[in-house]
Amino acid sequence: MYEFEGDFVVWKGDGKVLFLSMNKEDKELPYTIQLGGLTFDKYNEILEKYNKISA
Repeated sequence: MYEFEGDFVVWKGDGKVLFLSMNKEDKELPYTIQLGGLTFDKYNEILEKYNKISA
């Protein structure tokens, strides 16, 4: 499991990568919690594209 700044958590399942993110835009609003997943191949494709952007 990998945690990024306490707001985004990623972990590997059986052939999939799962994620849980938590966001709060304003102290008056409730948290937005999102749970999702991708196949491991799709996750690697997106990660590769992201790394090219941030390089």
